[in-house]
Amino acid sequence: MSISIISASTGNGHNAVMNTLAEAFKKEYAVKCYPSFYEDLLPSNRTLSNFYNLLQKASIALCKKYTELAIFEGKETQNRLYESCYDALDAFVRKEEHDAIISTTPLLNRFMIRYLKENSFSEKIPFYIVVTDPYYPIYPGFEEMGATRYFCANDVVKSILLDAGVEADKINVFGYPIADKFCRMPSENEKMNIYKEYGLKDGKPVLLMNSGAQGSFHYLNIIKAIAPKYRLNFQLIVICGKNKGLFRATQLYCHKNGIENIVVLPYINNMEELLYISDACITKAGANMVYECLLACTPLIIDSTEGLLYQEQGIVQFLKKYSIGYVFEDTEALNNILHALDSDGLTEQLKRNIGAMHLVNGTEKIVNSILNDISVSNTANEVKG
Repeated sequence: MSISIISASTGNGHNAVMNTLAEAFKKEYAVKCYPSFYEDLLPSNRTLSNFYNLLQKASIALCKKYTELAIFEGKETQNRLYESCYDALDAFVRKEEHDAIISTTPLLNRFMIRYLKENSFSEKIPFYIVVTDPYYPIYPGFEEMGATRYFCANDVVKSILLDAGVEADKINVFGYPIADKFCRMPSENEKMNIYKEYGLKDGKPVLLMNSGAQGSFHYLNIIKAIAPKYRLNFQLIVICGKNKGLFRATQLYCHKNGIENIVVLPYINNMEELLYISDACITKAGANMVYECLLACTPLIIDSTEGLLYQEQGIVQFLKKYSIGYVFEDTEALNNILHALDSDGLTEQLKRNIGAMHLVNGTEKIVNSILNDISVSNTANEVKG
């Protein structure tokens, strides 16, 4: 018997949360991960997922339209999709022995909940939804009624779930689940080693630019816009994700134009090191990266030059409420933000504001809650036996 975590490979956030939970479970319990469960249900799902990831590289604006199209699918379309993936759901549930099933994506929940209910598995296999959207609105599917429990990052999301009809006693506000490595501060010696590894100067501010896991090409345009106009007091680190074209083009641009103080990197697995030495991070509004920044106490500069996805729109109010960063809609606004950050004490004030949020990593609480449910259920079954 084991815990199964199902996810989707659209973007990187859902799988990041899946991996974080899996690592925590492995300390005490067997766990199986299905990072492409959504894509494996239907060939068409894989095509759509690949197309979505391609759009993330090419155009956030088009990606936004794709997301909105998916959000407003009608009930008839959902019924046809359920019928199409029924056999795959049936094979998964009956073939594997699940102590619990956890979902970290909104794309699967209505189908899994419906299947478990119609086939009398709801009482035998608890189904948990980890809501990976932390602001209003959340992507439809996270609020699907019928799950055993719902885990969310804050009271804003709890209110959305309540408004959708989810029972209050099923909702747990435990904080966003993030890998532990983002939640510890390195020593000064460790910081010095990071500076040395990337050829950076200690004492000069570091600006981190993250183009997303897939690597959005328009970040090269941002670099082109800010580099000539703003005499970078910052040392700039650019992460190009899995977009090899963006990586090569950025390197070439910097070389041809003699731009110094810029480190260009491909996809990396040590983001926490760079966040710990960064004075601010330019990034998309994806929840996982936002909370990685916050738990590492790194102020946010959110890119909305091509708009925000449906489930990311709440980042604007989120940043304003806590005064922990900025959103820029064009490169002129970004230049103004960078000039402001150059002023004495502003970056440190933003960091103090992040600290005042008293954020906690939700991983341990989520894992312990599920393990406790399983323990209680097993004890009850032993008594019955």
